[in-house]
Amino acid sequence: MTDLQCPAVLLLGEDPRAVLEGRVLGPVGPGAEIVCLPQGEDPLRRAAAEDALVDELVDTRRGESVVLEAEPARLRELLRRHGCTPELPARIEADSGGWRRTEPAGQPAPERQDPEPAAVEQPSADQPSAERHVALPLAEMTGLQMHAITLLRERVFVVEQKTTEVTEIDELDALQTTVHHWLEIDGRPAAVLRVLAHEEAIAIGRVATAHEHRGKGLAGRLMRLVLQDLAPLNRPVVLLGQSHLEQWYERLGFVRSGNEVLEVGIPHVPMTLSR
Repeated sequence: MTDLQCPAVLLLGEDPRAVLEGRVLGPVGPGAEIVCLPQGEDPLRRAAAEDALVDELVDTRRGESVVLEAEPARLRELLRRHGCTPELPARIEADSGGWRRTEPAGQPAPERQDPEPAAVEQPSADQPSAERHVALPLAEMTGLQMHAITLLRERVFVVEQKTTEVTEIDELDALQTTVHHWLEIDGRPAAVLRVLAHEEAIAIGRVATAHEHRGKGLAGRLMRLVLQDLAPLNRPVVLLGQSHLEQWYERLGFVRSGNEVLEVGIPHVPMTLSR
């Protein structure tokens, strides 16, 4: 099995140093390190930043171990959000199929609880869901595709983030030069974004992942696929990203290009792809 096929191993415990030293969950792999979860007073935005960070780790640390550091209550909530029992310490194997709690040899796993109503049952590792990248302008999308993407964006930006100052769907969605990209799992969009190409610089926006599919690295994979598609055009690529996700965009190759601004009540930073 190659590293790309291996899951990332996430280690969670009340004492991250003890976990890293192998005194809690047993020996960890070479190169393991402690990664701190993002801070922030707003619990909703903090949870979004946590999910974005975990997405990136799952996508880029296949076959490696990472110790997550945060207050125990936040670590337990992170486990609950991904359908795992919240007991600490915890050893998690995470990939595109979801999170699976495993235990060191000789240590029984805690009895699994039913996931919270907002969660969905994740497919097993030996039955992964089919994942497909789709890219279409609005005029070529089916009504069902359009409805599913609109619903996902409204749930993330309007319901979760309460950005009710503007209409989530705007006239830019329908431009012939706008392309909607999404990763489809079992026929439904799981992560989405749009690419605006009507100006000199290409703008990426509306990056969102369905709640039940967070923590799988989908948004990072979708961004990389889109950036690969855009590379031959040799045009500037920009975005206006939420400030708490600045480091996540930096890991994708973007750099800040201006001062922080308030957009629909949320701090954002302008960023440009560094080639």
